[in-house]
Formats: sequence, C-alpha cells, structure tokens
Amino acid sequence: MYAYNARVAGFGGLFSGALEFDEDSGKIVAFHKSVTPQAGDVDCKGALLLPGAIDSHVHFRDPGQPQKEDFGSGSAGAVAGGVTTVIDMPNNSPSIDSLERLEAKRGAVAPKAKCDYSFYLGGGKNNSEESAKAASNEAVAGLKIYLGSSTGDLLADTVEAAYSHFAVFAGKPIAVHAEDEQLVQLCGRHCRDEGDENHNRARPAFAAPSSVARALAMAQESGRRLHVVHASTEGEAGLVRVAKRRGLNVTMEVCPHHLFLTEKDAVRLGAYGKMNPPLRDSRDAAALWDALNEGVVDTIATDHAPHTREEKGAGFFAAPSGVPGVQTMMPLLLSAALEGRTTIDRVMAVACATPARIFGLRDKLFSPGSDADFAIYEEGEFAVEGAGLESRCGWTPFEGMTVKARPSKVFLRGKLAFEDGTVIAKGGDGRLARLAERV
Repeated sequence: MYAYNARVAGFGGLFSGALEFDEDSGKIVAFHKSVTPQAGDVDCKGALLLPGAIDSHVHFRDPGQPQKEDFGSGSAGAVAGGVTTVIDMPNNSPSIDSLERLEAKRGAVAPKAKCDYSFYLGGGKNNSEESAKAASNEAVAGLKIYLGSSTGDLLADTVEAAYSHFAVFAGKPIAVHAEDEQLVQLCGRHCRDEGDENHNRARPAFAAPSSVARALAMAQESGRRLHVVHASTEGEAGLVRVAKRRGLNVTMEVCPHHLFLTEKDAVRLGAYGKMNPPLRDSRDAAALWDALNEGVVDTIATDHAPHTREEKGAGFFAAPSGVPGVQTMMPLLLSAALEGRTTIDRVMAVACATPARIFGLRDKLFSPGSDADFAIYEEGEFAVEGAGLESRCGWTPFEGMTVKARPSKVFLRGKLAFEDGTVIAKGGDGRLARLAERV
C-alpha cells in the first residue's frame, strides 16, 4: 500500500514521493520517488508526511487521577496531534517506584492505549534496589529522578539519594527534573509570604543550572547516560553545550511551552500558566531556540500534565503546576518551521528520530522494516481551542494561537488511527514499544 503524492520528511530535506507500507505486518516497506497508485492507496495531495512523533515526557495520570486524564484520553490526544509513541512518567498515585507497581500500571493501561507506549520508573530516596532491577525490564525506557519537588511524592534531593540510582541504573537514560530543591524552598517561601504570584521568582532560573551541574557531575562520575528534561534556561543550555564538547554522554529536552511562551504570558494565564519549571523570560526562550537550531537540544517533549479547571481555579498558590500539550506539540513546531524559526529537518530530528535513538525505540526509526507510524499534515490557518482537544482537562495554555499545520491523517503501524478530526484508534490498539539499549 502507498501513501503517495507526498512531501516526505526525514532524509535531510523534503522529497516528493511515496511511502510504501504493509498493512498486515504494520511495517514500512520502502520509499519511492514515483509509484503507480492503486485503489485503496492514500493520496496525500502534496501534503507533508512526517514520521509519527515520539513524546518522551507525558503524565497521563493513570492510574490514580482519572478526573485529570487517563491513558485512553491522553493517548487519543497523542494520535490526534501526530504523536504515535509516548513515554509515561512515574509520578502517579501511588508513585511507580517499584517493578510491582510498574507491572500493575502496565496491565491497567494496556486496554486503554490508542498509541504505543513505554514507561519510566521513579527513583526516590530509598528504592535504588528497584532501579537496579528495572534497568533490564522490557517496559522501562528510563529512570526518572526528581532533584526538585513537583507533582507527586517522588523526590531525591540530596546527592547521596540521587547518586544511589546513578550507581546502579545501567544502559538506559537517567532523566532528571533539575531544580535545586533548597533554592526552590527558600524562594517559594518568600513569594508565598509576600503574596507574589511570580512563579519564575518562586522557582528561579538560577535554581535549574545549579541542579544540572550536580547531575552532570554524577553522570561523569558514574559513567551513566544523563537526560535533562524540560530545560528552561540559558544556563542549562550552556552547561549541556559545554558537557557535550567535553564528551559527556548527556542529552537535553525542551518543552514547547518554554519555546512559545514566556513569563509575560504567565501574567495573562495566571494559574493556567503555572508549571514546573516556570515560564522564563524572553532571553531564556531565545537561548533555547538558539540551542534547538544549533543541535544542543536533542528532543522536544511536552511534559503533558493536565489538571482540571477546578484545580487550576483554586487560587494561584493552591493550584497544581502543569499544563497539557501532547496534541499541540507538532502543530506548533511545524508552524515554527513554516515561519522560518527552525527547519522541518530539525523538527523531524527532535520530535521523531533522536528520541527513537536515545530511548532505544528500535521500531520507530522511519526506515524500511520500522513500524509504519506516520502523519499527513494539512496546511492553513487553524486556531488552537482547548475545548476541541481530546484531553479531559479541556483547556490549553496556547488558547487562541494560530498554527499553520495540523494532522489530517495519522497511521499507527499501518492502520489509520486519526482522520479529519476524529480519533479512529480504539483502546488496546496501542502496544508496549520494543526497546533496545541503543539504536
């Protein structure tokens, strides 16, 4: 079967041609510059065709908090946004800090999943023996360590607690939420005492590189693979840039909200713009764009973290941190490429190819023999509206923004999963992604 008459991304630029795939095996067969279409083939009508995106940082709240999201609604939002594989975070209720809890979660979400998936195990203060066992588990794509507090009770805020995991978790990435907890507690207390609703002051920009520096030292000492998630500051980008030049095995993730929004938007959004780490100033955002285009940024992921309107409306200090984003990531990034802020090649790299390599997603490489995960995008002018998104929370910090591209069709392993605004994939169509240590 062919998806033909497409502008195909993923080979050092766009080429006009076709993707051949086999519906029965769900695999890519070949790429062609020209084909003779037959009945049932997919005419892309000159549209962009990209690999299915990989969102390596989502919080689908399942199990434990279905009022915010569950794996069914979260994965529906993923496929509607051109995302065909996700890696789900461990700060559930209860936290996924043991293989026993991980297996329970895996069993609970499998019947709901509409996209492919993998998981992180959570590294807390006293569970390094679980980390050691998890490194070889087929469902564990990486270990997540919270060096600064956020949603949930996972926290390893001392060097001793964090390093106990670096010492034993071998082969796969160790993802760190890098904010200096002592500085966050100090500055946050001052903001609450003063009634100052500036989250960027409560969790200041300098708390992030302070924590990243310690994580880099632990990675160097242990020889482990470090992945810095949701980098939000110029300082973090600078540290990672230097560490890469020195040969350290480190990769860095940036989220769309830290690229497309700043602390000026946080004033407008109030609690709906509250996330950890916070929206930063325009200089930090500009530095992240530079790092993206330079290649210092390895992955874009959303930190999709929905909360209900009731929770966000409880007052700024009481409102939980986190925003949804899995459905809006690719439209935002492709809009930036079409506007010249970056390139489609860079979007393809950070949202598709590089996360597949970092996390060992052997079947997601967009090459012959790989899973036939791909999305066809229509171009135009489309307003982002929270009420039209699949997430149960029903809102977005990007409300009212105009994007220039959105998925019209999405295929998961050769089967149509989304078409013209409707999620076709059913619960259970998503599968546990196969992992290799490195691809």
